[in-house]
Amino acid sequence: MLKRLLPYILLNILVSALTTLIVLTLWDRAQRPAPLAGQSLSTSPAMLLAPTQTLLSASPFLPSPTPTLPSLDQAWITIAEVLAPGDVAHEAILLKRLGEGDLWLKGWRLVNPRGQAFEFPNLTLSPNGSVRIYTRRGNNTVIELYWGLETSAWQRGDKVRLLDPEGNLRAEYIIP
Repeated sequence: MLKRLLPYILLNILVSALTTLIVLTLWDRAQRPAPLAGQSLSTSPAMLLAPTQTLLSASPFLPSPTPTLPSLDQAWITIAEVLAPGDVAHEAILLKRLGEGDLWLKGWRLVNPRGQAFEFPNLTLSPNGSVRIYTRRGNNTVIELYWGLETSAWQRGDKVRLLDPEGNLRAEYIIP
């Protein structure tokens, strides 16, 4: 009985594997961000900017974020937590959106006391949304960004500062 069913079972496994592979390939192509043409970074001895990738590209399905900065008189975002400071493999910063409306983070920077800075790609944070910024290398997603450093960026006692594109302090956190 098993010998008669074995070819059908193997055919079913093969068809299932191929279908899964095709679906995952199509999903990956649809979700992969397209880099902006001419995107470049500048570095100076005072502030090292990490490599960034474009997280969201122009699309007719996505609302175009407005570049106007929110007012300085209220908190729009918070640094909720710094995970595993000193351990580059697990080190991350968790940012959470406060208040109403979307917040466009393109050009915002996370800065450490040693002058290193992570610059945000084209990212819109929705109300009650959050994003994790890992120090290590990785592929950016909608909820996880990667700085691309080889060594840890944060230490206990460091002051993490979040600056908008104009250099205004928007959030601060001292790592316990």
